[in-house]
Amino acid sequence: MSCDFEMEDLCGWSHDLNHNFDWLRLNKNTPSGHLATGPSFDHTKGRGADGYYMYIEGSTQNVNDTARFISPIYKRETNNTCLEFYYHMFGSGMGELRVYVKKVNDSWIFKLEEAVFVKDGNQGNEWLRGLVQLGSIGDEFQIVFEGVRGFSFTTDIAIDDVKIIENC
Repeated sequence: MSCDFEMEDLCGWSHDLNHNFDWLRLNKNTPSGHLATGPSFDHTKGRGADGYYMYIEGSTQNVNDTARFISPIYKRETNNTCLEFYYHMFGSGMGELRVYVKKVNDSWIFKLEEAVFVKDGNQGNEWLRGLVQLGSIGDEFQIVFEGVRGFSFTTDIAIDDVKIIENC
């Protein structure tokens, strides 16, 4: 179970209807990339290629606005399951990236203390690996990526190459 966002169907991922703005699919610099924010290429294919990634554009949003991107329902096959993904958080006004694991029948209330991954601030102009052991999450679950807009428009957050790994 993996997604590199190269296909327009986004591997069945969808936007939360109860948030402030959406994640966008892009294959080049973000619109504000000339101002030192966001990636200039995707993680899958690398520099000089035409690969796609998902990102949040901060220049038209307000401080602390959120964008949530929700996976299709995954079925866990073992008790040793991990989430692997790559993220890019480059910009002086950087916000926060949060990842949640939602059991299929749980409510859609997102609390920071329940996030399985949290990163904030400028992480540099590079793709970084995120790895989360999912533990006992139930047999069916969804992954939720939440991007939070930082204090200025230089807050573009990107994700790519999301993968569920069994026996990790």
